[in-house]
Amino acid sequence: FDTDGGGDLALIDTPYLECPAASAHFRTLCSLIGSVHRERGRGVAHLLPAAIELALAPFGKSDPGRNIDPRIRNVLQHIDQHLDRPLRVPELAARAGVSMSHFRRLFQQSMHTGPKDYLIRERMNYARKILQTEGLRIGEVADLLNFENVFQFSNQYKKVHGHSPLQDRERPA
Repeated sequence: FDTDGGGDLALIDTPYLECPAASAHFRTLCSLIGSVHRERGRGVAHLLPAAIELALAPFGKSDPGRNIDPRIRNVLQHIDQHLDRPLRVPELAARAGVSMSHFRRLFQQSMHTGPKDYLIRERMNYARKILQTEGLRIGEVADLLNFENVFQFSNQYKKVHGHSPLQDRERPA
């Protein structure tokens, strides 16, 4: 990619993910990575995670490089649409149309993690985005995500992110 008009900067020979060079996504990604490259060490550390997230965004849970069973892909879409409520693994197994044990195996093979851990991580990532962008109080986010109480929400959040939700509420995305 060309970061400043001075020629191409080849980081790798073969791209891991295909991204059309003419797409707005590609141009934005190149701009972010170019900024990180040019401004290294000048307080732009937040740009690199943004660039990585942007690079992976169009592929999301259905990364074509992954071998995801269609039943699991359907469950992942359902999870993404219902992050505001506590889903249960038996409910997801029923949605996939398989037994609980078979569902756990399929999920583990496709996602390289168990369904319960995946659910918790995705909900806490959603909570983080809300805290950083919406200006809601922690209790409001816990209510929005249908947690029984703030303590339960905070414990789950800390297990996933390694710090309290208050730290992310005070730090913009």
